[in-house]
Amino acid sequence: METQAQARATANLAQSLDINARLPHQVFTRRYSVVYAFDPLLLIDRRAVELFKILIKQEGASVAVLGRFDRPKKESPDWRSDLFLISASTEAGDYMSFLTRYSAEYGHGSATPDMQEPWRIFAERIGACSDLGTWCVYGEKYMEIGLLVCDIGLTTQLEEKLYSEFRVERLANALKRDTFFGEPGNEYSKQQRAILRSAYLETLDEGRRNP
Repeated sequence: METQAQARATANLAQSLDINARLPHQVFTRRYSVVYAFDPLLLIDRRAVELFKILIKQEGASVAVLGRFDRPKKESPDWRSDLFLISASTEAGDYMSFLTRYSAEYGHGSATPDMQEPWRIFAERIGACSDLGTWCVYGEKYMEIGLLVCDIGLTTQLEEKLYSEFRVERLANALKRDTFFGEPGNEYSKQQRAILRSAYLETLDEGRRNP
């Protein structure tokens, strides 16, 4: 049975993301105080569990919910029908089992209609939020960047931990490197990074000037 905290986390995720938007454009429905970047493949890795545990502990939340927004045609179009929940007691192995469920059946072409797709193979767009809703995560598998936005205060020590263990860093620092969207120095990379900067950093700076 769904708990109140789980229901709030799911509602917060629904309210925090514009599921029709795509990176590098703005995908969040409101402005957050800090924007971090990371490799979106982290969201289909066992380390994601520890990252979300850190976030919910820092926030004082009870649970985080992860949803998939590129819905397969043979399954329910409602992303709420296929969620994964992370709490303080969740093990990395639990998430890996979820990510790889029915992989053999899909690999052999023997999956039945009631077997939901394994996220690690098929999921391209994943988002996450907690029951308190002061942070939100969004990543696209085939983009070179995922985003964590938050209003919770992360200490310098915690930011260093997030970078050393998960390569999560402030977006402003990440965009200083010419390593996103193809070979360094190409025009497409410059355009995409400019869109990210405009969508997430310039609006943030404007908000600080006009609170």
